[in-house]
Amino acid sequence: MTARKNTKPVEVDLDLDALDNEANGAVPFTFRIHGQVLSLDAGDECDFRVLDALGKNDLTLAIQYLLGPEQYEKFTAKPVSMKTLKAVLDGWSQHKGLPLGE
Repeated sequence: MTARKNTKPVEVDLDLDALDNEANGAVPFTFRIHGQVLSLDAGDECDFRVLDALGKNDLTLAIQYLLGPEQYEKFTAKPVSMKTLKAVLDGWSQHKGLPLGE
């Protein structure tokens, strides 16, 4: 029988794990495409690389980061028009409360 160690959490100045746990309460942006319901994390909870990709006008990379690999595969299972991609990104930006640049 192995004895249990009673370890206290190490105190830190900034606990990013706690911040991530708070983010889990955020409401994602959901949409339906190709008969599938997909979701994007709300604003501050999305991967930081999304902003970099959007800043470089790399919409493909931005939507890949927003969706993740499994959802991206579903999203691109059929052709996606620019109108559709714009609607998704516009809807997400409105949901998070920050407009995207034109």
